[in-house]
Amino acid sequence: MENKRNRVLLCLGSNWDKEKNMERAAEMLRAHFVFIQFSQPVYTEPIDCPLSTTFLNRVAVSYTHLRAHETLSDL
Repeated sequence: MENKRNRVLLCLGSNWDKEKNMERAAEMLRAHFVFIQFSQPVYTEPIDCPLSTTFLNRVAVSYTHLRAHETLSDL
């Protein structure tokens, strides 16, 4: 079996209890990925969501030997 590393890019966003949910998501992802890096959080205005507050967004990158469907089912 080939021992290939696959890059995982995750886009995270929250518009409700933003900071708490973003930190909780980061903690949960750290439990699944030994090495994961996160971008700085960025606040953005909602598009086509007139009743929404601002969103808090960030990107995470990690690597895994699992295939895409295995990575998703592991989360």
